[in-house]
Amino acid sequence: MGLGGNKFNGNIPETFGQLSEFTNFAVPFNDLNGIVSEAHLLKLSKLTFLHFSSNSLILYLKDDWIPPFQNRNLDLGSCQIHGKLPSLFDVVPFADIDLSSNLFEGPIPLPSVDVELFSLSFNRFYGVIPSNNKNIMPNLIFLSLGSNRLSGEIPSSIGEMVSLLVIDLSNNSLMGYIPSVFGNCVYLKVLDHGL
Repeated sequence: MGLGGNKFNGNIPETFGQLSEFTNFAVPFNDLNGIVSEAHLLKLSKLTFLHFSSNSLILYLKDDWIPPFQNRNLDLGSCQIHGKLPSLFDVVPFADIDLSSNLFEGPIPLPSVDVELFSLSFNRFYGVIPSNNKNIMPNLIFLSLGSNRLSGEIPSSIGEMVSLLVIDLSNNSLMGYIPSVFGNCVYLKVLDHGL
């Protein structure tokens, strides 16, 4: 179901969570607000595409909640969501994750799944960039962590992710040297490190 780019307002009805045949749930670029909880996703076992971007939603999912779906594409960009990321990002095998332009905070969460696109830019994440990302995201082609509150050095393991096409680490408080292993990223087209 695609309802994007309209002027819908109000809450997303919880009854959507009963639509067990749903595969695509896309309502971006509207004026929706309110809470999205487990009830909204309860029986969506066939869901592969979830696109809520550019709304004003509150994501309320318990830390121990295990979703019924094996979603591949998640876009919650520009939703004004705040707080820490729920644990579903550790257990669902997303291929594309866009959580940019929200108010998420805490250390950078690297999903233990095989993502290809991972965008956390324009949030409030802080701390260092984890150094074990090569083993967690071996097929990553797009990494955007720009405009957060990250500090420390760029880990050399990012340069070992040889499938990368785009790396954006700009507008943080990173320091040190640019790792020479970026030369291993033979497909790299855009590198914005902000150093």
